[in-house]
Amino acid sequence: MNETSTVTRWFEGNKRRGLMIGIAVAGIGVGTMIVPPFASWLIYSYDWRISYRVIGIITMAVIITAAQFMKRPPEEKQKESDNNISQEKPANLTPGGLSLAEAIRTRQLWLLSTAYFGLGVFLQAIMVHIVMHALDMGIEAAQTGSIFIAVGGLSVIGRISIGAAGDRIGNKSVIIICFAIMIAALSWLLIAEELWMLIIFASAFGFGYGGLVSAQAPIVADLFGIRSHGEILGVIVFIVTIGAAVGPILAGAIYDNTDSYFPAFLVCIGFGIISLILTFFLKPFAGGGDR
Repeated sequence: MNETSTVTRWFEGNKRRGLMIGIAVAGIGVGTMIVPPFASWLIYSYDWRISYRVIGIITMAVIITAAQFMKRPPEEKQKESDNNISQEKPANLTPGGLSLAEAIRTRQLWLLSTAYFGLGVFLQAIMVHIVMHALDMGIEAAQTGSIFIAVGGLSVIGRISIGAAGDRIGNKSVIIICFAIMIAALSWLLIAEELWMLIIFASAFGFGYGGLVSAQAPIVADLFGIRSHGEILGVIVFIVTIGAAVGPILAGAIYDNTDSYFPAFLVCIGFGIISLILTFFLKPFAGGGDR
């Protein structure tokens, strides 16, 4: 998530910050659309070992190449230039906000982290097990790729449109809306019995997921300022990854014990509701947040 922290600093106080972050993270959705079908073709045409090697080489080449074009935010470049002249840092160049140590002592960090932990749980539980659920329903394996295409495609739209909406109505509001959309999608999944119904689910789920990803970095700036934005965002992303590790294991264990994904999806809805409730208690940083 270093790229989102960089974009956040580039557009500090800018009304287009959410939109710019949405565009920056839209590539993840594009990857979700392209990589699974490409990997499936590689595995079918060659084998999984070659698939891993090819995708790894392409990923490394793309990341390293793109990283060469990234630039540090203007205020950091100015500080570095000033420090070459004087060891004293000008007071007016110090970004507003809390340090990581200060943020850890706030309720806001743990509310946001727990809400996004819930996202990690139910997001990855679904992403890992949705194909097996579709196969259990009798849907052909070749058709399940359309589910990921729908998730990826609508997540791109969600990242950009919700990112822009956050600039207008506030990032807390869009997070609430996105959690509500994902809860509604999970509820629809409980009654989905055909492929077209799964596509509707995947579309709504992907749209909400994309919006939550694009709002993550801006809400951190709103709540804590940008003084230690990268560090605080890193802590939250780390907690999300713990949830992402727990979700698939939990859903798999539930399925093994019940021989059904229905209870697992109910648990996912529960995590979504908890995350939604926690979001209502978030309050913006009083000393320089955008909202």
